[in-house]
Amino acid sequence: METELGLVTSFLEKLGVYINHMDFACDAFERAESESDKQIVSEFMLYINDEIAKLVRNRA
Repeated sequence: METELGLVTSFLEKLGVYINHMDFACDAFERAESESDKQIVSEFMLYINDEIAKLVRNRA
C-alpha cells in the first residue's frame, strides 16, 4: 500500500511540474511579440505535452 501511495504521489508531483511549465508557456505565448517567439514557445508547449503523454502512458 505504501509503495502504491508513493508511486501515485510521485506521479502527481511530476504532473504538477509539467502543468506549471505549461502554464508558464501559455503566458509566454500570449506575451510573445514576434512570430518566431511564438514558434519557439509553441515547440516548448508541444514538448511538455509529449512529456505529459509519456508520463500518463507509463502510469497506465
